This record gives sequence, C-alpha cells and structure tokens, in this order.
Amino acid sequence: MQEQMYQDVKAWLTSGMKKKDFVKTKQYDINKFDYWHRKYKVERQSQELRDSNNFKEVMLFSAEEAKERKVLEIELPSGIKITVFE
Repeated sequence: MQEQMYQDVKAWLTSGMKKKDFVKTKQYDINKFDYWHRKYKVERQSQELRDSNNFKEVMLFSAEEAKERKVLEIELPSGIKITVFE
C-alpha cells in the first residue's frame, strides 16, 4: 500500500493538478491522501538529511586524548553520532 500511495503522491506533485481534483480520480478520500503526503514528505526529508554531509568532524585534540575526555556518546538509528567531551 505504501508504495502505491507514494506513487500517487509523486504523480500528483508532477501533475500540476489541485489536490482535491487529483483525489477525485482515486478510490480514497482526501484525508487518506493527506496522511500519505505528509508521510512521504517526512521520509523524503529524512533521506535528504542522511544523504547530505553538512557536518564535518573537527579534531580539537588527538584521538588518544579524545578517548580520555569523552563523557557521552549517542548513536541514533539514523546513523547520526553525538559525542560530548569534557
């Protein structure tokens, strides 16, 4: 179902049609379409963030010193790693 709804969302985005007119041609209501449109946007934005390299590692001290000064390290399911040093 997700794949079909995402295909419909993409088709609507490229169609130039008003959303309500597009949905009239489908067998579901606008609320369901809105749900999948929001879900599609969130997933696409998350993917764009994962694909971008906006953050760069900055070494303020050597790797050995870093091991000694590390206070907390969190790795998120998305692959983002947050490290706190003293």
